[in-house]
Amino acid sequence: DEKWVAPFRGTGLDDTTARLYGMVANIDHNTGRLLQRLRQTGLDQDTLLIYLTDNGPQQPRYNAGMRGLKGSVYQGGIRVPCFWRWPARITPGAKIDTIAAHVDLLPSIASVCGAASPRDRIIDGRNLWPLLEGQPGWTKRNLFFQWHRGDTPEFGRGCAVRDERFKLVGLKELYDLDADPAESNNVAGSQPERAAEMRHAYERWYTDVCSQGFAPPPIHIGSSAEPVSVLTRQDWRGAAGWDADSIGYWEVLIEKPGRYDVKLDFPAAATNSQALLHSGHVRREAPVPAGQTSVEWNNVNFTSGLQRVEPWLMQGAQKLGVHYVTFRRARQN
Repeated sequence: DEKWVAPFRGTGLDDTTARLYGMVANIDHNTGRLLQRLRQTGLDQDTLLIYLTDNGPQQPRYNAGMRGLKGSVYQGGIRVPCFWRWPARITPGAKIDTIAAHVDLLPSIASVCGAASPRDRIIDGRNLWPLLEGQPGWTKRNLFFQWHRGDTPEFGRGCAVRDERFKLVGLKELYDLDADPAESNNVAGSQPERAAEMRHAYERWYTDVCSQGFAPPPIHIGSSAEPVSVLTRQDWRGAAGWDADSIGYWEVLIEKPGRYDVKLDFPAAATNSQALLHSGHVRREAPVPAGQTSVEWNNVNFTSGLQRVEPWLMQGAQKLGVHYVTFRRARQN
């Protein structure tokens, strides 16, 4: 909404950064609305609110002096704010310096809700309530990070391991975060034992993770709980990306065989193009005039089971990926 961006446009910021700060202002405003509503309903003292982000900024901007951006495993790419608000149980204004990660949310929320964590698998996270309530006896641990593009990670690429003080980046760079939060002084040479210890910890973690395999969980299509399913680039596989010419595919499970309406959405075609859809035995093509942004096939018959959905546009000899694929069970089903 332009009303959130306009105040930042006149401050000398580039348009992308102005929009980002406009988004921050919008989130702040709506968080205020949420808190006001909780107060009006008398629920504000006994409602748990958690705020955090998924990674550091994508473009260069204020980042608290930390090194790196989104896509890196330096602090600027992976350290994020995390605020918990529950006046009835958490002391307002309390600050906890102990390291934690997103994997801790599941056991923490399950604990406070009185729900048991799954017992048929290892839960990597820890229940944070002892920390939040100032209880003693917290055991220190390592946290592991692995960033990659593609279907499987690569050993040593885009990786880091950290404890309460030290952090090993890329298996070669060691930083003392207490003395050097900007990660500017590699102390691996003066701390070889610490570097070797953290590297071995990463190797054990990586081996354990890889032992589970990386077969993608299929996206279920045609479930009675979801008559309309939208596939996005966030979930596609292969040489995936977000550029116009990025190509990928989706692994899906057709729960219910029968006829579906399938729609492809994409940026406006620059020239007259051809849309194609391959999935199992299904083969569909359709002309796409210049400027068109979608194409749809009705009553496409799909068999049940695992399938790979592959849609794309052909603009001359150029192959382009689509942005969204929507499956809707046809009415005669």
